[in-house]
Amino acid sequence: MNNKIPFITPNLVEDLSKTGIYCITQKSTGRRYIGSTSVGFYQRWKRHLKELKRLKHHSLFLQRAWDKYGSEDFVFEIIETHEILTDKNNQGLLDLEQHYLNTFKPEFNVSPSAHNRKGVKASKETRIKISSARKRQAKRPCSEETKKKISESNKGKHCASIETRRKMSDAKKGLSVRAINTYFLTSPNGATITVNNLKEFCKENNLNYQNLFAVVRGTRKTSQGWKIIKIDN
Repeated sequence: MNNKIPFITPNLVEDLSKTGIYCITQKSTGRRYIGSTSVGFYQRWKRHLKELKRLKHHSLFLQRAWDKYGSEDFVFEIIETHEILTDKNNQGLLDLEQHYLNTFKPEFNVSPSAHNRKGVKASKETRIKISSARKRQAKRPCSEETKKKISESNKGKHCASIETRRKMSDAKKGLSVRAINTYFLTSPNGATITVNNLKEFCKENNLNYQNLFAVVRGTRKTSQGWKIIKIDN
């Protein structure tokens, strides 16, 4: 591949709570899926995984590759973070995504447009093919040779989950292991954002953490015009 995306590896949980442009890359071929998220990278990646595991991903190209080569052949990376609090209708985020779509022409994206993905619908013929392929896949077990190859390729590999990596990081720093709390916030101008580290978010945006957490407990309705709810993981 001549073009290379400037990947930003998410080393901190705070990175995964941010919004912006991401890429799902097939390591063996370099083929890509590029997308944007206004709900946080972590939440968006979980949704992709859920759809792929259920064989219901909107990108047939990505689904086929995932089914054929397995999850170990794919990696999720952050391309660029983008602040959406002051981004009306996420227009700037979509424009940024369109820039990367135009530049890299990712093979797994169904639509070349970041602004009109809802209008992309599979034809009746395509839907029938997808349904038939899924039925065949569900009925067709892996051969012994395929199972052996998968087993051999996975030997010595261990892909820790995001939660596990966070715990390992905290342990190295001498911090106590605690669960990730996810919060859904609404700004005074109606913009929404999902965060995992509320204290850090308050520090970056000059908000009072104690007052905002009082909104979570229900003892206050808002804090500086902000509303917040805690999402059960």
